[in-house]
Amino acid sequence: MTRLFIRFYVGVLLILLVAWYVQSFVFQDRNVAENVRAIEDALGGGVRLARAELAASSPRDRAAALVRLQSQFDYGVSILAAEDVPEYARDRFANGDEAVFIRHEDRSYVLAPIENSQDALIFGGLPEFVGPSQADLMLGLGAVLLLAAAAIAFLLRPVVAQLRLVERAARAIAGGDLSARVDERKVKAARTLAHAFNDMAGRTETMVRTQRELLQAVSHELRTPLARICFAIDLVREAKNDEQRNARLDSVEAASEELDELVGELLRYVRMETIEPRLTIEAIELQPVVEDLIEKHSVGHPSIKFEITDGLRSAGATVRADRLGLDRALGNVLANAARFAKSRVVVDAVVTDGGIDGGIDGGIDGGIRIDVDDDGPGIAEADRTRVFDPFVRLDESSRGAGLGLALVRRIVGHHGGSIAAETSSQGGCRIRTFWPNALVEGAAMPALSGDAEARVHG
Repeated sequence: MTRLFIRFYVGVLLILLVAWYVQSFVFQDRNVAENVRAIEDALGGGVRLARAELAASSPRDRAAALVRLQSQFDYGVSILAAEDVPEYARDRFANGDEAVFIRHEDRSYVLAPIENSQDALIFGGLPEFVGPSQADLMLGLGAVLLLAAAAIAFLLRPVVAQLRLVERAARAIAGGDLSARVDERKVKAARTLAHAFNDMAGRTETMVRTQRELLQAVSHELRTPLARICFAIDLVREAKNDEQRNARLDSVEAASEELDELVGELLRYVRMETIEPRLTIEAIELQPVVEDLIEKHSVGHPSIKFEITDGLRSAGATVRADRLGLDRALGNVLANAARFAKSRVVVDAVVTDGGIDGGIDGGIDGGIRIDVDDDGPGIAEADRTRVFDPFVRLDESSRGAGLGLALVRRIVGHHGGSIAAETSSQGGCRIRTFWPNALVEGAAMPALSGDAEARVHG
């Protein structure tokens, strides 16, 4: 950070030096040219009178006329021999100029052509304008640069101090403290940088946490179906007839399907946690989606009666969501309800102006609330927040990795909505999701912040 400060500081000083150079050697030269023209114009009248008086004199009286002219001017008037007239002055005489300003040996002069002669009248040395010396200019420039340097240091010091907070947070994360963040209230000048850094740090922490959870889940969850497969393979080898062998192969197939489902859940969760989804938001009619999902899940749960309320049918409800995300979220909620229901699962929807319970998403301008109720054992109030955490299974005997509702929470969160677990009117569990109308088509939702996590948890 110190090196960056020094480079910036030196860079600004170089810019000031270049600006001084431009002012001195570009604008000053232009001003000098304008001043020379003004001097020539101011002295032009006197020069013409002197030329006229000298021209009216005969060659014999020219010396006396020159003496008279010298008495009328406060500076010298003499004749400059033709060979001493500068070439550029001759060029200007040829162009009709009657007064030409020159500098010679740090003195100023004005030349005028003499009629019918190659010689020229020379007036001067002229009085010099009072101005700063070279030493004065350097002293003044040094004072300006010193003030600029002090001002730059004063202005940059708080910025550098705030950037150091970002640097310390980065070093803490590099040292293993993934919870380190920059206090955005203390970095007003770099608030955008701090916000981007905190967002990056949060995403990094989420990725690392997900990897750790995944490793723990893999070591714990995959061991059971693998053990069953190994055991079934041994039983297949010991089978006494084809019927017994086929039965044991069926158990191997069932364990393999469970393993495949588990791996699929893990991969979907990791993808949802670590990759920012690109959502294609569209208006989706809810009833056909729910009916398709019910038809799909009825095959695996023939003893469960799935119902759609009259409210959902009559409302003509439309959800603004990503179609794939909506299908997966509602599918997971229905699968969870069917797994624990005794005999009945009911799906209801209500168009509303607010979020869950009218308060969680109070800032959201309208949306649709979808309830999925079952008549199972329900969820204890103490577990209604924890049930949405990844790898949490309230019933350890159930299949899966405990990622179904965690995926729903992430999908709904990416849509800016909310989710909660409540008591069902059927006596079991109600999973209530809220889908807002706020998103536009093609929106890319950022990863959930800590505040959004809390809101999604309900």
